[in-house]
Amino acid sequence: MAKVYISSTFEDLKEYRAEVLKTLRRMQQEVIAMEDYAAADERPLAKCLADVEKCDYYLGIFAKRYGFIAPNDNGENPEGKSITELEYRHAVRTAKKCFIFLVHAKAKWTLEHVDGGAGGEKLRNLCEELKLKHSVAFFENEDELAVRVSEAFLALVLPAPAPTMRKLPPFAHAMCNRARQTRHFKEFFDANLKTRPGVPQICFVQGEKGECHDSLVKRLSVTEIKGAADDPTGPFHGVMDAVRVVNWVEASSDLEELKKDLQFELFRQFADRYKGNDYTATSLSKLAAETQKRLIVIKHTVYAADCTDLSWDLIKWCLSFWASMEIDQSRPQFIIFFNVVYPRSEPINPLKFWRAFTKFNKDQVKEKLKDISTRNSAGLPCLLLEELPAVQQKHVEEWFAEYQDKGDISLETRHKILSGLFPSENALTRMEEVEIALERLVRAYG
Repeated sequence: MAKVYISSTFEDLKEYRAEVLKTLRRMQQEVIAMEDYAAADERPLAKCLADVEKCDYYLGIFAKRYGFIAPNDNGENPEGKSITELEYRHAVRTAKKCFIFLVHAKAKWTLEHVDGGAGGEKLRNLCEELKLKHSVAFFENEDELAVRVSEAFLALVLPAPAPTMRKLPPFAHAMCNRARQTRHFKEFFDANLKTRPGVPQICFVQGEKGECHDSLVKRLSVTEIKGAADDPTGPFHGVMDAVRVVNWVEASSDLEELKKDLQFELFRQFADRYKGNDYTATSLSKLAAETQKRLIVIKHTVYAADCTDLSWDLIKWCLSFWASMEIDQSRPQFIIFFNVVYPRSEPINPLKFWRAFTKFNKDQVKEKLKDISTRNSAGLPCLLLEELPAVQQKHVEEWFAEYQDKGDISLETRHKILSGLFPSENALTRMEEVEIALERLVRAYG
């Protein structure tokens, strides 16, 4: 067990520090932080520096406040530096391994927690120095910071790989708690490839942010869809294309403009400088045929909380666009994924009663998706997968049962990962955290 010192300003980062504390203690790291004594910005400098010195690791979180300037008692701070900066300087001076996390410029921040003037200038200079001297990680919110910290410290709890380790499958980290979605997609894909070859297939992947929609699409592409390309008796035997990410356009209030933008993004996937004036689906399939790829996967990401009536109209139009395509089995088979991302579920804070009126209605969105997929099933094969669930401890235990022998994973490593991900047996963890832990394990044993 290592000792970790958490350094940051306090008032502006209370919630962020709480998430980091919870993450590190769940990973069985011993944490020393100002919460353990005087939880305030104006904390005693001598004690802070002494705590830094007796730790193994320094974890610095820097946002938009420079922090309290330590007094120059006994000439301890002649340059007028903040306690937060002095803690960092002492960590470097005492050769501690430093983990640095900086708030992203795009993060939403309260103005009262943004320093200007001399403090702001000192903070900018310090952050520039940190970026030059360290490999920093950026965050926009508490959850993202917790994930970045978890990712950084998981490397410390995993053992070094032995030279005789056998290689785990490259996508092993994505093989957890997605069996039902995989089975439903396989049944849908195989059946329609057999009965309606060449007809574009639509699949809606729904789930909250952090449940790794992209990983599921990649997994389905590499396993189920590529299997069709590898089948010498199948109608689309040949080379499979990589997943093509097509930006979902919503920067206009004019549906006709949005349609044109989306067509432009689709055609740009196959021709950087398309010079034709035919932007139909049939023309797109002819253009795609020139790539010599037999199966083509296209992925859109739609953030449900930002959807308006115009967004749903655009999705409906997109399906009608693909339904209008002239079917010719000499051209590629298209599979189009819509990753519908719901916001993370959070309890309503009674002190912020206004949020009750702006709460995202997931059930309403699900009904819209169900209606769209059902109505379009006559024109196109459409599949609405079950919502991606969070992960339970038993699912990761099942993962170990399947892959442990292939990688010679020690029981100690298994215990550390499970206890780090699940503070209790009934706890739920987002797939994002599970993938980070298992991906690191796959790399270590690869």
